[in-house]
Amino acid sequence: MVVKAEALDADLSELCTEWLAEGRRNLAAGMHAIVRREDAGLAQALRQSGGAGLHEPLLYARLHYGHARAARQPCLSLSQIAFGYLDPALQPGAIGVLADVSGRVCLPGVGHLLSEARVRELRLSTLGEAGAHVLTTPEGVEVPFTLLPPLACASGRVEIVRHGDPLYSAVFRRDDGSAAGRELGTEVDCQGERHARVVARSFELLREHLGCYYEPMVSVTRQVFVFDEPEVLSFARLSAHGAVFINARGRSGDESHFVCELVCRSAVTLLASMIPQPKRCFDVDPYMRLDEHGITWGGDRNLYTALHGMFYEYLMTRCLEVLHERRVFSGRLAHEVWGRLAFLHSRFRYDIHELMLHGGVLSERGRELYRPLAAAIHRLREARTRCSGVDLTSQVAAFDYARFVERNPEPADRL
Repeated sequence: MVVKAEALDADLSELCTEWLAEGRRNLAAGMHAIVRREDAGLAQALRQSGGAGLHEPLLYARLHYGHARAARQPCLSLSQIAFGYLDPALQPGAIGVLADVSGRVCLPGVGHLLSEARVRELRLSTLGEAGAHVLTTPEGVEVPFTLLPPLACASGRVEIVRHGDPLYSAVFRRDDGSAAGRELGTEVDCQGERHARVVARSFELLREHLGCYYEPMVSVTRQVFVFDEPEVLSFARLSAHGAVFINARGRSGDESHFVCELVCRSAVTLLASMIPQPKRCFDVDPYMRLDEHGITWGGDRNLYTALHGMFYEYLMTRCLEVLHERRVFSGRLAHEVWGRLAFLHSRFRYDIHELMLHGGVLSERGRELYRPLAAAIHRLREARTRCSGVDLTSQVAAFDYARFVERNPEPADRL
């Protein structure tokens, strides 16, 4: 019996939704416990305000990198990060805030307060029943400001980051102390405003054409940080959980590029939210390297990151398959979707797939996840012949359309 792709996706997305509810509760509980160690009152206020602030990506970054950065230079405090998420009745009368080199005071959930006070600590007060905000110097001199609200998309559920922050720059840091192949400065250039239209349109395409996965992915993707650095791949990390970092690679209007990257990085965040305790999904150490299981072409990847790879590459491939079949794009963008689809099919790892299926590494809970994923992968692999005859010899780690079109100059009307 041939099982339709939509039925397989429904099974997998239903499991994602079920696991996500439990996973997010566990993540929120963990963050609450960590915040409570530093400020018990703030932790309680966040929980009483509904807990949304416990999923703020800058809170993850502050708790991950903040102590090290604060030892060298000031950074956002927990109270500044949490302030906008607190119910008005629970907001403190005044908090210390930090203005950056451009005079911006970042208030997650509220936006940026734009002032002329640069690189200095200020005081933010809430006055009157209307909750008007007043910004002053430590000496009590009022600082005029303009509120710049968040730049939102996906019906207001996802923020496109307008401005970077040193805490986010730390997420880019490599072990050698550099970022993007150069010494890390105070801030990685954020290009959210420049690419806002294409990011918003990409989310709309996902909602229209990958609806069953749209809701779980959007529910965990709080922010999109767009950058443009040739030596850095797009990524998502637990140290800024809820934010996805997308390399534009000079592709300012290319929805095919942004759709694929958003699906991949949101899927990483989704799985991390579904299984915040990876050991529950494995009968062995989830951080055991693949080469210990005879898979030598895995670099430093481990079982947990391999499971991530199988999950997000399926979602990316399925997304491109739908966009290709429905002819959502035309011309060059359609040609690129076809090339990306062929590229992803070529990257499929039978050895990792077999390890997950028959290697005895997954627990019963892990197998509960991998069974619907494996069924969806099997159906997808049977359809891969539509991408035969493609020359991918010039491709490297990330798909490069310029290289692809040099070797595959087929006109779009053949797609």
